[in-house]
Amino acid sequence: YIEGTFPNGVQYDMASAIQLMHNMMVAHAKAVIAYKEAGYEGKIGIVHSLESKYPYDETKDEDVKAAKNEDVLNNQFLLDATFLGKYRDETMEIINRLVELNNGSFHASKDDMEILKEAASYNDYLGINYYQSRFIRYYDGANVKGYFVWSLMDLFSWTNGYNKHYGLFYVDYETQKRYPKKSAYWYREVSKTKEL
Repeated sequence: YIEGTFPNGVQYDMASAIQLMHNMMVAHAKAVIAYKEAGYEGKIGIVHSLESKYPYDETKDEDVKAAKNEDVLNNQFLLDATFLGKYRDETMEIINRLVELNNGSFHASKDDMEILKEAASYNDYLGINYYQSRFIRYYDGANVKGYFVWSLMDLFSWTNGYNKHYGLFYVDYETQKRYPKKSAYWYREVSKTKEL
């Protein structure tokens, strides 16, 4: 609803994007609660692409404000819901302003907020998308529990179809044969040595 990259292709509908993010976090919270209540072994959490936002020019108020708006929209709004189980006043002040500027509405029911609050205490971890956190290193004190790649084999992408080859294994779509890429051998070594 912002870039229009994914189906349904709608662009610049900020109010719908914000409502969708809230609904997504409520759905995540329900899944976390169901997982914990079922007594499954293991941990449950969320992976998010945390992207730091910086003003283009720190001396210009409009740039500082734009960076703060981006941080709230892309990071703080989702992290508040997941780990605090509520939205901070500062978060909602910016979210409400963005919704109003885009002639929309935002609705978070009392039930939604109770679900977020309950799930907040159950989240076991925050996974950070490596592509956005390439400066966090194990030896710098980050508690790295695992390393996942995108993906095992080339796949269909909503945004690129079959044009990009993301996998550790190249797929020849005409013959359906698979071939390991250099990254497959690299990942094998990471798995063996447990070192990046």
